Amino acid sequence: MDKAVSAPVSHSLLLGLPPEFRTHIYSHVLVQEHPVNVRYSIRTILRQPTLLATNRQIRSEALCIFYAENTFHVGKDSDLGMWLPCLDDERLEAINTVQLLSCERVEELVFFFTRTDWRLALRGIIERMLLLSAKGRLRRDRVRVPLTTNEDQDSQDVDWVTVHGFANYDCFVPRRRPPSTQRKMVFRKRGAMTEMRARGYQGW
Repeated sequence: MDKAVSAPVSHSLLLGLPPEFRTHIYSHVLVQEHPVNVRYSIRTILRQPTLLATNRQIRSEALCIFYAENTFHVGKDSDLGMWLPCLDDERLEAINTVQLLSCERVEELVFFFTRTDWRLALRGIIERMLLLSAKGRLRRDRVRVPLTTNEDQDSQDVDWVTVHGFANYDCFVPRRRPPSTQRKMVFRKRGAMTEMRARGYQGW
């Protein structure tokens, strides 16, 4: 009988490497420099890197690396509600960082609640979103929202803060707010607000 016909199918060269080498390769292939944008569509939200579909062992070894070492950015409330229910417990448990909402959305919510306790109100909104979309399966300390720290509308100065971190921030309304150049709300760590109030800013 022809030996070429009867020979067994060759095994994966990747799986033949030591585990620590495979882990390094998985990280190199799967971990992105910038946040992974989550936008809901049938084509994109359920799609994972091709490497995870190679075989069962590679998927088992690499899945947690993809979800644990990447940062996922969800800009819209609706995208969160569509994305998280698509994830099983294994993937939700592996997630380390979700950047939730846009700066504009956070400022809009905080501006609405400035006369009450915006920290408590915003925390409640986020926790409700997580409860509705993930049924409590995604820990809230893994979710961060953007607090803008610069008055300039075009500035990228943002602190990504967990719900527990809200206690360390105050917000204020800029004294001058030309529509195209300044933001509705700006945030400062609490130690910096004394100076801001001395300069005539109204803070909460």
